[in-house]
Amino acid sequence: LRQVAHARQLAEQRLHAAHIAHLVDLIAEVLQIKALTLLELLGDLHRLFLVDLLLDFLDQRQDVAHA
Repeated sequence: LRQVAHARQLAEQRLHAAHIAHLVDLIAEVLQIKALTLLELLGDLHRLFLVDLLLDFLDQRQDVAHA
């Protein structure tokens, strides 16, 4: 009876180890997706800054003569 209980305990430990390994993989995947999302956001902000800079360059309102 002790051997059966011990075998069951070993099986449960292996199952827990498998769950922990899977959890670590999921956390790594989530962190990777968050990092890629952050990089994409930074790229979007950079493009927005460039568009704003270009629009400021093309803005000629200050060059209009006032009557």
